[in-house]
Amino acid sequence: MHEMRVGPEPGSGKPVWHVVTEQRGTSLCGADVSGGPAAPDQTDHHCLPCMTRFQQLLEAGR
Repeated sequence: MHEMRVGPEPGSGKPVWHVVTEQRGTSLCGADVSGGPAAPDQTDHHCLPCMTRFQQLLEAGR
């Protein structure tokens, strides 16, 4: 199971949505998202490395 959390974007530090694994509690790209869930209106941008890895996981599960 996965969830979305806001954390800093690797490189720029801007807030973006990351994909987080429930079992490990870490983002798929390794960013620190320990601040917990944020307000949905904080950002509408997504972490590209997380989204790429999430797509790979979905495709591997087919």
